[in-house]
Order: sequence, then structure tokens, then C-alpha cells
Amino acid sequence: MLQGFEPHHDELYNCLEDVVACIAKGFEREHMLIYADAWNFAFFPSAGSSRKRIIGNRVEAGEYNAWVSLEKYHGIKSKCHFSHTMDQQIEILKKELADGKPTVLWLDGYYVPWTNVYGKLHMKHFLIVVDMDEDREIIHVVDPYWNQNINPFPVKNFKLSMAKCITFSLTEKEPELDWREIIKNAVSKAQDSGAFDAMRIFADEVEHTIDLKAEIEGFEELKYNSPIFMQLAEVFFRRLNFARLMEYLGERNNVLRLVELSHNMKKVGEGWKKNREVLVKSIESKEQKKKILLFANEVRTLAMEEKELAHELSLIVG
Repeated sequence: MLQGFEPHHDELYNCLEDVVACIAKGFEREHMLIYADAWNFAFFPSAGSSRKRIIGNRVEAGEYNAWVSLEKYHGIKSKCHFSHTMDQQIEILKKELADGKPTVLWLDGYYVPWTNVYGKLHMKHFLIVVDMDEDREIIHVVDPYWNQNINPFPVKNFKLSMAKCITFSLTEKEPELDWREIIKNAVSKAQDSGAFDAMRIFADEVEHTIDLKAEIEGFEELKYNSPIFMQLAEVFFRRLNFARLMEYLGERNNVLRLVELSHNMKKVGEGWKKNREVLVKSIESKEQKKKILLFANEVRTLAMEEKELAHELSLIVG
């Protein structure tokens, strides 16, 4: 059994980020810069079928690729084996285990017995393979998002989940970091993509057109897994983690102003988190319209705060 990849859940991480952190720690590398491209927001116009008009299907926290940033900033290269058959995927993880390397599984959580979506909801999930019992057809995995155990995962479930193997290699050392370039790129991405205008457009549409019953249709028992609440969670998690990144870079490079602004970003992230709960509670509220308006106005306030924060960050990077 592989050693050094002990599961640990961070309250601000999703299942992918927990796995990335675990992999990085096992390789004795950092991982905080996976959030370098995480600050964004997108909202798309209504079009086509009724499902495409659902607001939750048109709002996104923005494009962000943890694997790309993990390689760029921390020297951990990943390769996802998309085109292989399930038997070939098994052979890949066997080889990696024989070489003393972990393999991440990208699969459907519907087939993972210890999750809350098992047998209920098809949702992508990530696990780390640390051992395999070929005779019993059991793959031993860690799942830092859900527990601290070595979990037995049947090969049958592996195949049903259409698991894809992600394998790893390392650069000789972690790349040198230019904190100014990282922050400058993050600010430019948020500004150039129109993130702050998108927030205001999103707020307008929520205020005037949202149908909360339609938004959670099919997710009544797991409403936090509905698209709108999943995406709003991504919005606040990414801001809270980008705040950590800012603090990390500020302390590492002795930039006090960056540390100070990280506290502002943390406040923004907490604002998004609190505001999501306003919308959740409005589902059963007798004052639903009032709460929806409260939510929309707070989104407009947060958009202004983020725009000002982007300006302040641009001043320190020159």
C-alpha cells in the first residue's frame, strides 16, 4: 500500500481540490497556486429549451483548471487517460501502483458507496488509488472529501462508473514564482471577461425572472446539489481560496498590502456564502419576493466590492 497520501479534508475544498492537496503533500510539493485562475464569474443569456433558461444552468464561477495550474506553478504534471477501455484503465493503475505512484480516479459518484449521492445522483468525483487486491477485485482508495479511511472500492463499481485514470510525473523542482505576474493575470482575467458586469446582469435576472421551484426540480431532497446552489458555492469557495492565495503570496514575498487585501477578498467570499443562504431560505419563505430582492441587491453590492478590489490589486502590481 502506498504511503504518504493520507486523506485530509479542508472545509473550503471540493472533492477535486482535496485530492490535489493530498497528491501534492504526498509528493512534498505546495498546491496553493492551483487557485491562480480561480477568480471569475460568468452568466449566459437565456436561449433554447426550458432547461437552458434555468438560471442555474447559465451561471458559472468561471473557467478554472486546477491540473494546469498544478503543473505550471508546482511542477506536478498530470495525464488523464481518456480513450482507454475499462480493462486498460485497470492495467494503468496496476502499473502505477507497481511503480510506487498514486493514481487519481475521475469517475461518477453515483457508484461510490460512502458518498451522499450514491445511487441518487450522477456527479463527477475524484479518488486516489493506494492499493489493489486483485484476487478479491477490490481497489483501495482514499477519498479525503468524505472520510479519512482506506475505502474498499469494488472493481465492478469502478467499471460501472466509467472511471478514467489520472497519472503523475514531477519536474525536478517547483518553478520560481513571480507574485506580481500571478496577481496581474488574475485581475486582468476578471476584468477582461466582464465578470463584474455579469454579476449585475445575473442579479437583474434573478430579481425579475427566477422560478425557484424550477431551479431545484429533480433536486428536492438534495437542493444544495441543484445547479444554481452548486455554482453559487463555487463562487464563494473560489473567492475564499483566492484570498488564501493572496495571503500566501503576500507573506511569502513580504507584501503587506497584498495580505491586507486578502482580508477584503475573504470578506467578499463570506458575503457570497451568506447570500447564497438567503436564496436557499427563500424557497420555503412566505416572503419569497422580498428575500429574492435582498439576494439580488447583495449581489450588486458584492460586484461593486469586487470591482474596487480588482482596482486596488492593479495598483500594487503596477
